[in-house]
Amino acid sequence: MKTSDKKNLMLNVSPLFHNLTVNSVGATLDPCNKLEAIMKLRNLILPFVLLVLFGASACQAAECPVEVQAIPMLGIKITSVTDIVTIQSIQVNRGNVKIVPSLFERLAASNQKREPNLELPATLKFGESKTYETSSSSIREVEVQTNLGNWKFTFK
Repeated sequence: MKTSDKKNLMLNVSPLFHNLTVNSVGATLDPCNKLEAIMKLRNLILPFVLLVLFGASACQAAECPVEVQAIPMLGIKITSVTDIVTIQSIQVNRGNVKIVPSLFERLAASNQKREPNLELPATLKFGESKTYETSSSSIREVEVQTNLGNWKFTFK
């Protein structure tokens, strides 16, 4: 090997690993930039890890007909991801949190001097959503009973 080949070669491999030194022994990263490279790599990997965790924590089966979102300080939002689905019942935090009628429904019921309605069962077409208020802002688990089966969603 010629002497000029043994010289360290500076390569800009990617934005993550600038100042990567390649020589006849192998590749090394400048010690000053190791921490910076690790932080950039962590910032790229972290969103994917979170996506996998939260994606897996919702509905475990591919044929799940609904998506459930926990909305802080309000309740839950259920969206149909199939042509048509009927929501028969909803249980939040294993029955420890009650579903309450929406503020709009409570106002309408008081004006009409009747009991507020939870609007269950509710039939949703693809892409339609229904929002339900809860008696607590801390939602960890929601079980939705539909005409297509029961589905459990967990939130961290």
